[in-house]
Amino acid sequence: MAAPNRHGESAIGNFWTPMNGRHDFFGSVLTGRRGVIFDWDGTLVDNHLRNYQALCAALAPHRVTVGPQWYRQHCGLPIYELLRRIPGARHLPLEQIVTASRSGLLASTSPATLVANTTVLDLAEYANTRGLPCAIATGSAAVLVTAGLDALGRPNMFRPIVTREDVEHGKPAPDTYLEAARRLHLDPAVCLAVEDAPDGIESAHRAGMPVLVVRGNELTDVVYPRHGA
Repeated sequence: MAAPNRHGESAIGNFWTPMNGRHDFFGSVLTGRRGVIFDWDGTLVDNHLRNYQALCAALAPHRVTVGPQWYRQHCGLPIYELLRRIPGARHLPLEQIVTASRSGLLASTSPATLVANTTVLDLAEYANTRGLPCAIATGSAAVLVTAGLDALGRPNMFRPIVTREDVEHGKPAPDTYLEAARRLHLDPAVCLAVEDAPDGIESAHRAGMPVLVVRGNELTDVVYPRHGA
């Protein structure tokens, strides 16, 4: 077993390379799993820059700015939780900012503007061909996810889709992943989560799921919760 790291107790590190063969890698990470639950932002799609720009545009009328490094550290949170962590956010009209940000994203979502994380989508397609159900567990809004899936040409590839509106507590609480597993009629321990952000990794671990960690367009480590694989 590999040495512990900051996400959990054990990891199978960096075993995806083109030389290993993509399907061999997919088969190895899915062995023993009965379902796969994907994050949306930054995992299935490379949309961090679009989201950041939409947020900045929505904040600009209120003379509030957030830097790219701050955003990277908090982008795994649902937008309301993210806004509440902005210094001085207490006075901000959160509903107005969220509406403006979402409207900007929806207006710019198209096959030409939404960038798929192709390696992660290939994993989902491979899982589907092996009869493994694929779900989405995200802090994003349902309207953004469904529009994004339409733009990718995969409107029915993921069921269920669990969003922030469906749970009491967003990431890093475990609710989103637990609800996805419940709708799949699966024990969380037999699911594989696929995530890119620290808050999402924590959420899946608290739900009892191992996490395949995404970095850019690469699949890197499978990291297990501290209480065991």
